[in-house]
Amino acid sequence: MGDRRGDQIAWIIIVLIIIASAAICARKESEAYERGYSDGYEAGLADGYENGYSTGENKGYLTGYAARGRIESARQSSSPSTAEILSKYGLSESVQQPTTQTVYITDSGTKYHRDGCQYLRNSKMPISLSTAKERGYTPCSKCWN
Repeated sequence: MGDRRGDQIAWIIIVLIIIASAAICARKESEAYERGYSDGYEAGLADGYENGYSTGENKGYLTGYAARGRIESARQSSSPSTAEILSKYGLSESVQQPTTQTVYITDSGTKYHRDGCQYLRNSKMPISLSTAKERGYTPCSKCWN
């Protein structure tokens, strides 16, 4: 019976050694896999980025270049320009902006004033000259002489 017990212990030790060896091998394989995966991922990422960047840059350049060519050819086409159409009717492309003069009124007065007038010491509200006239304001005798 003693031999049998010794054999059982020997088999248990052998099984434990096999299990421990398998675990160590599995861990080493896993570490190797992780290292390889990481290295491959980083290399693939770098290559993919460079290739994608170059492809995108080239595609964008070609698209922009083609659009520029279409714009240039449209400019050189036989259709009349805006200036030609306007000149046909005696008009020009320059548009004159209406000039408005700013004057100033006070809270309580009925006169409009120029900037710097002595009567604007207490209050000074900007208003266009045309609006001041429409509202019934008249020119100040001091600053509009």
